[in-house]
Amino acid sequence: VLEVRPRAGTIAESLRRLYNADVMVMPMWESQGFVLEQLYGFTSKGVIDYDNFRIPFDGLFDLIVCNHMLTHAVRPQEFFAAIARVLKPGGHIYFYNEPDDAQFLRGNQTLYRHQTPAVSP
Repeated sequence: VLEVRPRAGTIAESLRRLYNADVMVMPMWESQGFVLEQLYGFTSKGVIDYDNFRIPFDGLFDLIVCNHMLTHAVRPQEFFAAIARVLKPGGHIYFYNEPDDAQFLRGNQTLYRHQTPAVSP
């Protein structure tokens, strides 16, 4: 299992505990990698490069879990190509925390404005 952009590592840890999964993580920041290592013993190989997305692990994965990556991938075609290279035939990918297009396409806000919290004066 590969978890890309994990929050607290709870999905990866749950899969490891429930299914004895071999888990790799790709954190957003070095500090997050440190927390994941201290809490669960996960080892990461650097942090996510959104502009030049690469997966730094060898081998193929049965499952790749991605948190809010579609919005942040600078080059979506290269992002999906990198995922496809390491996903086993018959493997699965799970995207979560992606925005609902209807939330901004039906209104008068851009995606940027939709995701930027309003600031009170």
